[in-house]
Amino acid sequence: MSTPTDPSGGGTPDPEVVSGMRRDMGRDLRRRREEAGLTQEKFADLTGRYGRGTVSHAETGIGDTGREFWAIADRLLGTGGLFAEFYDLIREYLGQEKRAAVTGDGIKELRCHVVLKSAQPLTALAGYRRLSWPVTADRDHLALITGTDADALEVTRPAGAVAAAWWLETGGAADAARGLAALPAPGISLAVIDAGERWYFLVSAGSFPWVTSRSGHAGMVPEGAAVRWHATGSSIPAPPSKAGLAAARWAHLPVSALQPAPALAVLDLLGKAASMTCTPGTLRLPGGAVAIPAALPQR
Repeated sequence: MSTPTDPSGGGTPDPEVVSGMRRDMGRDLRRRREEAGLTQEKFADLTGRYGRGTVSHAETGIGDTGREFWAIADRLLGTGGLFAEFYDLIREYLGQEKRAAVTGDGIKELRCHVVLKSAQPLTALAGYRRLSWPVTADRDHLALITGTDADALEVTRPAGAVAAAWWLETGGAADAARGLAALPAPGISLAVIDAGERWYFLVSAGSFPWVTSRSGHAGMVPEGAAVRWHATGSSIPAPPSKAGLAAARWAHLPVSALQPAPALAVLDLLGKAASMTCTPGTLRLPGGAVAIPAALPQR
């Protein structure tokens, strides 16, 4: 699958992406209409100005039904402006509306947050491209290229779950009992990709302290306790896509805007979590005690 042109570069948008976005929006409309117990005819009647054919075309992604139709759909289905926002996103991608502004740290506003969390790769890809994130596509696999907008720290799932729970529990405040340094508020800085057995924490770019060869160190570090630092062009799975046998999804994503935390601060957090979870199936507590899961009941 070809990737769309970067919106900031003035190129031609990829028609396959636009068609995919319209199909995604149409499927969502159909699902919500049916959940509301409405036929296409009844829904058309409730709009007060559109016929069944327009509803059918909207649900199959044929053509451009216009923003007013989607605004009415939001009102009838109680979606809080979701469809109108989606329509605006398509217009922006096509270059028909003003692009999203870039924040000072280079990460764009996440006004299309709901689109980034879409289960459809084409829709999510368009959302990433609207934000000018360096995301590439190969069929249904999306990859985020690190080193410009963000770096990423990779850990095992247990270490990631522990680290994210600590960050959320403390709200980013320093925690002397756990030996945790202060971090930014998780509501603006905690962005975590769940890719099965591996979790990826997005951090600020440009602070990678050493240069590696193209082959990296993947085969030179222990699997359990390692924290892998993706930077300078390394790629990580971008939701929603396949990461080996696992699907990549957002475990945590700020609602409005993303301001990545300093990499070294998050590295300290992940290092402590990794040291507690380096033995599979256990959690080593300060002082040396080990927490293990209880045996499951016999069936």
